[in-house]
Amino acid sequence: MSDLPDALVQAISDADSQLRRDGLGDLWLGWRRHIYRAIGTQYDFETGEGDHRAHAVRAELARASVRQALPVWEQALPGNPLAEGMLAIARNYSRSGADKDQVEELAHKLWITTGNIY
Repeated sequence: MSDLPDALVQAISDADSQLRRDGLGDLWLGWRRHIYRAIGTQYDFETGEGDHRAHAVRAELARASVRQALPVWEQALPGNPLAEGMLAIARNYSRSGADKDQVEELAHKLWITTGNIY
């Protein structure tokens, strides 16, 4: 998670510690709010309000989450390239944009596949 802001990494670490202490695995809303504040205000492309950096942080957090879950994916679906494909599209999108139809098609395939893992 080195590409994430330090404040966000700390908020996630604190929340993870709290989550591990909770017997039910429930993360209290206050901890989630710390994470949301560390991410920043979501940028609204229609109104132009918010923070572009927050959008980039959310995208990087999503990529970090996928990278973290990738070993589980590869164990459940050996040789299935969808997760790696989504990571590649996310990298390209964050750099220069991506073809919306390509993203939607791959996201749909990913959704169908993950629904059929178990």
